[in-house]
Amino acid sequence: MRMRQWTRHECAGASPSPRMSHAACRVAESMYIFGGGTAGVSLNDLWAYALGARAWTQVVSAGGSVPSPRLRHSLVTLGNRLMVFGGSNPHVATSFDSVLHCFNLKRQQWKGLRSST
Repeated sequence: MRMRQWTRHECAGASPSPRMSHAACRVAESMYIFGGGTAGVSLNDLWAYALGARAWTQVVSAGGSVPSPRLRHSLVTLGNRLMVFGGSNPHVATSFDSVLHCFNLKRQQWKGLRSST
């Protein structure tokens, strides 16, 4: 029987702050995390973890409107895009965000996609 266990990865360089209620997904050989919160503050930062290099990089947007800070949202991949949906910022408002936010990994830009209904 194969035993499954956690292994701690030592990471090079800067890394994201400790957080909870963030979202994560994998694209090729990188894992991305977006948002979450720490000590009464909601975040809207995007980080990439290069699995082979074991190094974090903060992803800075080259344009577009970065989604507002949020907790308890979803993050998925669609081709070369990260899609962020839902979540809320309980430190500012109790309403949920219903805009689908798209981050183009090649262009490094955010875009909000609103429903036509």
